Amino acid sequence: SEGGDIFTFIQKIEGIEFVEALKILAEKAGVALQRDDPKLRSEKDRIYEICEKAAQFFTDSLNNSDNNIILNYLRGRGLKDETIEEWRLGYASDSWDSLLSFLSKKGYRENEIEKAGLAIKGLPAGRQGEKWHDRFRNRLMFPIFDVNGRVVAFSGRTMHDVIPSKTEKADTGKYVNSPETILYNKSRILYGLDRAKNNIRKDDKAILVEGQMDALLPWQ
Repeated sequence: SEGGDIFTFIQKIEGIEFVEALKILAEKAGVALQRDDPKLRSEKDRIYEICEKAAQFFTDSLNNSDNNIILNYLRGRGLKDETIEEWRLGYASDSWDSLLSFLSKKGYRENEIEKAGLAIKGLPAGRQGEKWHDRFRNRLMFPIFDVNGRVVAFSGRTMHDVIPSKTEKADTGKYVNSPETILYNKSRILYGLDRAKNNIRKDDKAILVEGQMDALLPWQ
């Protein structure tokens, strides 16, 4: 007449603590246990926070009335406002340090922002005395989500063809993506999987496309 789960069952039957019960059950299930470093977990939590706040910052920037030209560009590509909102599209302004300044005021250090893949340490061309600057400038921002829907990285499309940039050269790559971080492994993250996973299981099929816009329009 006892209640509980498989862990408390083993604890009571064997007279052991939870950790020992966990080890026994993991071995029987063929699961390899890995000890989690509290310091690393804390660092990951900070990076998650930075990515989430950056996504909010980019979204607010896109919805700023001064950037109607970017919204009109997206609408011209066939995206509805509901889709833009659902996928949390944003805009990185044509500034060297607008995101850095915003996150710094929130209490995040420059090296943390760099670890999140959002800042670059070094002197950008034509700048004097700058040690850090934003990775994404004058770009349409696509947040990249992990399978649980958390923002872990970004992909930025240049808007130079819509808004001539003061901080980016015209021949800069069309897309700039986040580097690999403790949250973002490019070979393990698939854009849109967080929204498609349940239907993939249900229908036992998946449709793969090349880029973010190629995913958004069929989803819409």
